[in-house]
Parts: sequence; C-alpha cells; structure tokens
Amino acid sequence: MDEKFLLKTSLICALIGILLLFYLAEYIIKVDEVSIDRINELDEGTDVKIKGFIEKITDLEKIAILEVSQLKSITVILFKSGNITISKGDYVEIIGEVQEYNGKMELIGNEIKRLD
Repeated sequence: MDEKFLLKTSLICALIGILLLFYLAEYIIKVDEVSIDRINELDEGTDVKIKGFIEKITDLEKIAILEVSQLKSITVILFKSGNITISKGDYVEIIGEVQEYNGKMELIGNEIKRLD
C-alpha cells in the first residue's frame, strides 16, 4: 500500500476519534445537580454539580477555600493553577467530588463557573 494513503487514513481516523471523545465528554457524560442540603446523603467520591452564592473566600498560595451557600452552606476546596476571578457574593456553579473531612462533607472542586 501507499504510505501517503496510510498516513492520511490514520490521521482521519485519529481526528474522528478525538471529535467523538469530545462529543461524549461534553454531551453524554452528565453530572447531576444536587442541592447542598442533600450532599450528606451521597457517598464519598460522588461527582456533583451545585449552584450557590459565595459567602467567604480564603485565598491561599495553592488552594482556595470557599463557603458556598443556598439554604445551607458547604466548604469547597479548589486547587489553583492561576488567579481566582470570583469574589464574595458571586453566584457560581461548581462541579466537584464529595469528600469527608473531619466528619463533615465538603466538595473538592474540579470546575467553577460564575453565573450571571
């Protein structure tokens, strides 16, 4: 077989595979939205989405500790890779993993987005 044909075919297959993975990650794999008062009912390690207002931010060197509230509040830990562009009072959506720390459930945030 012609090497150019094989190269083109493999590049096209790789591109189609990447696009398919992007589609699956964006549209098929969904994280359920949960109210903060139901977090204690969930198993540790469960991925969830919460929405709420930021009541307090503690900005440390490599992490940020947020208090996010609806009717109840929860501590959210964010591992930072840059500056935080959110502030107290912002309405945010956070996707993260439920973890227990010192007998309390908290959220290890993977993604945070400010909602308007």
